[in-house]
Amino acid sequence: MKKAYLNKAQKKWICEFLSTRPNSRHQVYTIDNGTRTVNIEWYEKTNIIILDAHTYIATNIDHKLIVTLRMSGRPSKDGEYSFNISPPQKYQVSYNLNGQFALDIPTNYTVKFPKNPVIIRQNNSINNIKKTVKRIVRQQTLTLDKYTQRLQDINLSTKGNIKSKEELLEISTTSDIKLPKIIITMLINKNVSENELIIASQVYISGGVESVLDYLEMIELLRKQKH
Repeated sequence: MKKAYLNKAQKKWICEFLSTRPNSRHQVYTIDNGTRTVNIEWYEKTNIIILDAHTYIATNIDHKLIVTLRMSGRPSKDGEYSFNISPPQKYQVSYNLNGQFALDIPTNYTVKFPKNPVIIRQNNSINNIKKTVKRIVRQQTLTLDKYTQRLQDINLSTKGNIKSKEELLEISTTSDIKLPKIIITMLINKNVSENELIIASQVYISGGVESVLDYLEMIELLRKQKH
């Protein structure tokens, strides 16, 4: 895996993450253009019990995390996280320890298991996907001629013949689905689910051909975000 550098946004995310994990090191790799995979390791001492001014007992936890960062600096998925908890050990230091001394050495230790620090809240509901698509619909400013020209280009690449505007926009209506037939063919080729088909129909009704074509291009990304 090729080593790589972080951009400004990715560096900011790493710096903020490591700011609360002082005993750390990390390596950066690249998978795709702009995407960075970062291997992070850090350790911490927990359940610290001070025996005297120079002696304490602590449990050591080693953490390992692999996180993939987008160009925006945000993680693209849940981090791959693992940890290892070592048995309590006695440590001696040359400096004076601050804190209350323990009267007895405990025989039992309770260690709180750490959780994955990078969890992406996935938005799997159809309504929220619709909101994302509606934002795309509102951003569209192309004219109807450009809509139909784009369909014509797709039709030529797949069918090899030219159709009129009326033929290109011929609607197929089945139950809750209302879409141009050529769009339905494209959806079938992408093995869409029933929910994706319904969303495509609603996007078409709300924003027309250009919006539903953009939704088609987004399907793979939306599927990845659901997993």
